[in-house]
Amino acid sequence: MKLEELGARFEPSEYSGAQRLSFKCPTCRQRVISIDIWAGKSSNLEYEAGKKIRLWHAEQGPQRDWATLTITPSIDSPHGKAADSGCVGWHGFVTRGQAA
Repeated sequence: MKLEELGARFEPSEYSGAQRLSFKCPTCRQRVISIDIWAGKSSNLEYEAGKKIRLWHAEQGPQRDWATLTITPSIDSPHGKAADSGCVGWHGFVTRGQAA
């Protein structure tokens, strides 16, 4: 499913070198999945004393459009409590603008 169809948007991240990517869960389209992305290697960073952030590696083509966005590694986003639809989360990849 295309990120554009999931209402994808960029927002400021708590970490100054990253952006927050948010989009509707591809499984239920009710909940929102938010991750912090950047051009560096995927990692966990301490951005303030005692505060850590998980960063996913993101790549885009020269046009910086949704259709070229690829994120690694996979995104595992459990919701904790099932949505009205019964969805308990999504685990998948974003490759060339597609969440699968």
